[in-house]
Amino acid sequence: MNLYEILGIPRDADQRQIKRAYRTLARETHPDRHGDAHLLRFREIVAAYEILKDPERRALYDYQIRPVTSMKDLLNNSPAGSRMLSLMLPHAPAARRDGEDLLLALQEKDGYVELPDVQHLGEVLKIPVGSSHLFCRVSDRGAQGHGGGANGRLFILPQKGTKE
Repeated sequence: MNLYEILGIPRDADQRQIKRAYRTLARETHPDRHGDAHLLRFREIVAAYEILKDPERRALYDYQIRPVTSMKDLLNNSPAGSRMLSLMLPHAPAARRDGEDLLLALQEKDGYVELPDVQHLGEVLKIPVGSSHLFCRVSDRGAQGHGGGANGRLFILPQKGTKE
């Protein structure tokens, strides 16, 4: 049941109508007058009123329950939907695609692994490796995303140096 149905008002009701409906229903279901028999209904009414009386919260609620007019509408309303759309249409020109995650096995030296910095050529990133971890993750260092997609992650599997 949506908030407008709880208060028994149309979706285009103004603030005066919302307040009047709330007061009438609150009077009819208030626990002080009717005991605990209508307690759950009263709580629903109060929760609905709290959202609908605030214009910002009401606008957000209205946005979330608006009718879906297209498949794109359905899939683009959430990050998961956007991801699903890019997987369904991977070669569409406007498809947002995140970059691939990469895995590198690098030699560990003195508790660090060294990785060439592709953003600053000639420099080396020294990444500390904890002894309790099997791998370390570096965000945004994997393959580049396309169409506004995020870059992938780089997973580094440190290899213990051999002692000679």
